[in-house]
Amino acid sequence: MRKSIFKLSVIGTCIILLTVSIPIFAEDNSLIIENTEKKTGAMLNDPNLIPEMIEMLKQEALMKDRKMREKEKNYTLPMGDPDGVEYYSVNVTNFKQETYYCGPASVRQSLSFHKAKSGSSVSLPSQTTIAKLAGTTSEGNVTTGLRTAINNYASTYGFEDDKYVVGNVTDGSNPSYLFEVRIRDDLKYRTNAPIILIDTRHLDYYKGYKTRHYVTVCGYLNNKNTGEKELYIVDPNNKDEYRGYHWEKLENVFNAVEQADKDGTNYVMLY
Repeated sequence: MRKSIFKLSVIGTCIILLTVSIPIFAEDNSLIIENTEKKTGAMLNDPNLIPEMIEMLKQEALMKDRKMREKEKNYTLPMGDPDGVEYYSVNVTNFKQETYYCGPASVRQSLSFHKAKSGSSVSLPSQTTIAKLAGTTSEGNVTTGLRTAINNYASTYGFEDDKYVVGNVTDGSNPSYLFEVRIRDDLKYRTNAPIILIDTRHLDYYKGYKTRHYVTVCGYLNNKNTGEKELYIVDPNNKDEYRGYHWEKLENVFNAVEQADKDGTNYVMLY
């Protein structure tokens, strides 16, 4: 059992809750509950990928990664790190997904951050509108489609200079580090609210239930005193036992994303 961490809470936004850790499930097939529903909301493979498109998306991700590294070089922690805790968050509203729209719901969640940050008076698009822009079908979503949908609102909500790009955790030689810094830096510099594709069985709060699923990330915590690292997940699941805000070990979230990456060609990061 991990030590609990006290965190402040603001209703309806991605700010902090008191969490109590639950035991991690062993990697035992008897504990895995398979999703028997065909419509998971996230396709296994992206049928639209061709070599030219893959190269273009790769270059987009490389450019963003370099841009964020430059920001990091020039960043100075305002008052040092007196408590030994590194924490970043953005405000994200949790929306319940309609039908199998975990992807469109996650996009809407991320857009809620940009709407609030920009002060725009334009209402958030519905999940149905986002699904149409993303090319959602009864088979689910592909992350490249969600990229198209969310970037359609870049000018509306003021993130033209920080449009979302897609990526995989296997894009670099150190997958877990690459995943962490992409999430951390988006939240640290308040540029985006990342969306990730996961295999849910790796997350404690899913208690062994396995499906492919999109969620938004809105918080990063690195407790240098204990070595604990956690991410704050905003889950749009239409099942009450899973939906909401959840602190989860960074290692667990990485394992969930890495598994989704290994299982198919659908990109696992939109950041």
